[in-house]
Amino acid sequence: MKIKILCLKNIKKYKKFLKREKDSIRYSSGIVVLKKGEEVGEHKTDNVEEIIVVLEGEATIFVKGKKYKKLKSPSVAYISPNVVHNVVNNSSKVLKYIYITSKLQ
Repeated sequence: MKIKILCLKNIKKYKKFLKREKDSIRYSSGIVVLKKGEEVGEHKTDNVEEIIVVLEGEATIFVKGKKYKKLKSPSVAYISPNVVHNVVNNSSKVLKYIYITSKLQ
């Protein structure tokens, strides 16, 4: 049995936790910290489901370039496969969230 642990304190920007096919069979995950005005960048998770867990602050989710939903901590969002999206911090506080992705079989 393999157990991996990540301390969530003192993370400055981005920290990968699980790498698919190395640390886990089908999961990938990490923690993201965004300051006011920062974003992860628009991307599409091909054939991958994504869960976003907002720990601190407020995230604005954009889908295909359009504002979709605001999430305040503590909140959880599910993003289905093949959706073009972005996570933006439009608030004055630091945004900290965990993402968990799972590749479709």
